[in-house]
Amino acid sequence: VRMDKYINELLQDTCTFGKTAIPANDQLFEIDNTSPRLTQDEAEWFHRNVCRLLYISKRVRPDLLTAVAFLTTRVHAPSQQDLDKLKKILKYLNGTKELALNLGVKYEKDRDDDPDTSRRAPTVYNSVDASFACHEDCKSHTGAAISLGYGTISAKSFMQKLNTKSSTEAELVAVGDVLPEMLWFGMFLKDQQIAISDNTLLQDNTSTIALVKKGKSTSKRTRHVDVRYFFVSDHQKKGHLSLRHCNTEDMRADLLSKPLGGQQFRNHREALLGYVPFVESLRT
Repeated sequence: VRMDKYINELLQDTCTFGKTAIPANDQLFEIDNTSPRLTQDEAEWFHRNVCRLLYISKRVRPDLLTAVAFLTTRVHAPSQQDLDKLKKILKYLNGTKELALNLGVKYEKDRDDDPDTSRRAPTVYNSVDASFACHEDCKSHTGAAISLGYGTISAKSFMQKLNTKSSTEAELVAVGDVLPEMLWFGMFLKDQQIAISDNTLLQDNTSTIALVKKGKSTSKRTRHVDVRYFFVSDHQKKGHLSLRHCNTEDMRADLLSKPLGGQQFRNHREALLGYVPFVESLRT
């Protein structure tokens, strides 16, 4: 899936010629209140092009989404610092405009050798992660991606609406926030007469897994967690989804919860765009 014409028009309109290896650096979520505010014309230019990048990132380039999602929170009063971050995204897009979203289905290994494809039901993989207390007001950031094995069907990256007291609680809030879309997608496939072998929720935080499986607090530190987030456990018990541990290197939502760099960024980008399998290894 490509948007070459739209991307080239954006790069031409913004006079982007440079290139960079990543869309954002480690300081993406930092806000410099001393940075000069943009003029009205500059702010309108900023707002317009953030919206254009959001359109691209939600459709064919999920690797842009974390940086773009943050800038959408800055369009009301952008500063020179925000403009510099926008230009960095544009340079990254210019340097990687040949990349495309590749969608495909990866079946469970015990079904791969079945010559009758009608009996090979795919698994829905839901990768969910959270970056704890990474914003200026100490709120956490949720990242989530849904895949059928190759490429990202749906991606989300957003600041959580409430403050949490630990990374475990932030992970639980993230799962609770994106669970409705996970369940909807599974039901959508079934309504299209497409059988699925499993609707799998991937987690790399063992404490969060323990909380979900028990459906209640496991210690005094988490007793304050609002009960509404344990409806995840309820759906698991009803068989609407399964919870499986995912190695950190396979946690694709990690790229959607915070800025990454180097080989770690490239590995997650390749998986989100479908150049390699979404998940390599799992355990129950």
